[in-house]
Amino acid sequence: MKNSKAVYLAVLVSLIVSAIAPAAVLAGGWHTNVEITDVYPGRQPHGQFWFRITNHGPGNMVNVQVRVNCVADRLDKNTGVWSLGDSRTVTNMVTLQPGQTQAFPSGLSLDSNTFSYNVACTVQSAHWETGGPNYYVEFVP
Repeated sequence: MKNSKAVYLAVLVSLIVSAIAPAAVLAGGWHTNVEITDVYPGRQPHGQFWFRITNHGPGNMVNVQVRVNCVADRLDKNTGVWSLGDSRTVTNMVTLQPGQTQAFPSGLSLDSNTFSYNVACTVQSAHWETGGPNYYVEFVP
């Protein structure tokens, strides 16, 4: 009987903690400031663009979903004509302490033989995100 009471109590405490923790986050219990700090081409001449996310704190990020949208407009090197490029939104599970940076693929392909690019990436705001800016633009010749 004592074991079943202990198990019942453990389950009850677990349920209470799982209900309170998300409410604390939504009520302002946990915040941090993330920024896109770089956009760069990966393998060239054919590969994809990458971006770096930096956690500026004060909170630690442990398996936090971060959504980033990137758009790559391109300049044809032969004709000098700009065209609207591709757009991708990716969701990454991010684990970063304040001051740490991590790179992620954007899903946007590149062809540096044919095009130069103007790439803009934006962190989609979330309830835990504070500060900014969370927008970064890079011209890649």
